[in-house]
Amino acid sequence: MNTSSASFIMENLFHFYPNNLASLDNTGLSDRLENVTQTISRILDGYDIRLRPNFGGEPLLVGMDLTIASFDAISEVNMDYTITMYLNQYWKDERLAFSQEEEVLTLSGDFAEKIWVPDTFFANDKNRYVRT
Repeated sequence: MNTSSASFIMENLFHFYPNNLASLDNTGLSDRLENVTQTISRILDGYDIRLRPNFGGEPLLVGMDLTIASFDAISEVNMDYTITMYLNQYWKDERLAFSQEEEVLTLSGDFAEKIWVPDTFFANDKNRYVRT
């Protein structure tokens, strides 16, 4: 059985920003940022991180892109290898909808701690480092 030591990076950027943000002056930008804070608070109010989107309904489709950046080490003796890879996952969570328009907000990766994310794992890995 092959085992591996994988170093992978999950890049989580949550996109949620308006197209006309660049045209706002400082006052408009301040108002917009306050509105974003209120919007985030509103969509997270009552949000249950333990439940997957559409819980009790159809299974959730989670898309995935995986890019291997490098094979860092291969050991024939230990029958293992170390790789660096980038894993991008995407899904639709209707509970996070905030606008009828196609507005987008961009939030940092730590926002993932506040919402449901897939429980992704690699079978038979020896160790891993995850950066979100």
